[in-house]
Amino acid sequence: MRTRWWLMLIVVFCSSWSVAQTIEKVFLDMPFALNPILDAQQRLELLEYAKAGMADSIVNKFGAWSYMPEVDTKRGYLRFSLAKGTEMELLLVRQPNDSVCHIGMIETACAPICSSIVSLYDTAWNKLPVQLPDFEALDFIDVEACRTDSVPLEEVINLLPAYFVRAHFAAGSNDIIFSNETIQQLSPGKQKRYRKYLCEKRVKVF
Repeated sequence: MRTRWWLMLIVVFCSSWSVAQTIEKVFLDMPFALNPILDAQQRLELLEYAKAGMADSIVNKFGAWSYMPEVDTKRGYLRFSLAKGTEMELLLVRQPNDSVCHIGMIETACAPICSSIVSLYDTAWNKLPVQLPDFEALDFIDVEACRTDSVPLEEVINLLPAYFVRAHFAAGSNDIIFSNETIQQLSPGKQKRYRKYLCEKRVKVF
C-alpha cells in the first residue's frame, strides 16, 4: 500500500512539473510587474487567439492594442506585442541532458530606433544572472565587404557605433541574434550606402 502511495506521489509530481514547463503556463503566470498591461483574462484570450491561428488584437488595460503574432508550443516559444513599438519574446531554455528549464526573455522597444534587453528567469520567475556580450561597432561590421569596396573600416566604425542593439531568438535554438540598429540614425541615402557593411551576430547566451 505504501509503495502504491509513493508511486502516486511521483506521478503527480512529474505531471505538475511537465505542466510547469509549457510556454502557455509561463505566459499566464508571468508577474504583473513584467506584464502590467494585460490582466489574467486578457492573457488567456490573446493566447487562445494565437493558438487558433488568429492574430487578433485585444484592447489592453491602457486602451492600446496588444497582439501575439507567433506561438510555438512544441518549441516553447512565443512572441507578442503589448503596445505599439514594443515586442516581447519568451523561450523555454532547455540545456542538453538537463531536465531544468529556464525562461529566456527579450524585451524590445522602438522609439523609433529599436533596442533590446535580454533577461533570464527560472520557472517561478525569479531573475537569474546572465552574461551578455559587451558589443562594439566592429562586432557588426563585415570587414571583408569593406575591403572589397575599398571603404575605410574606421569610417564605418565611426558612423555605426553599437548604441542601439536589437535581439531576437534564432529559430530552432537557444541562440540569440543581435543586430546593430544605429544605422537608423543616418539619412536614407547613407543607410542605403552603408547597410551592406553590417552583419548580425549570433551568440549562445544561455
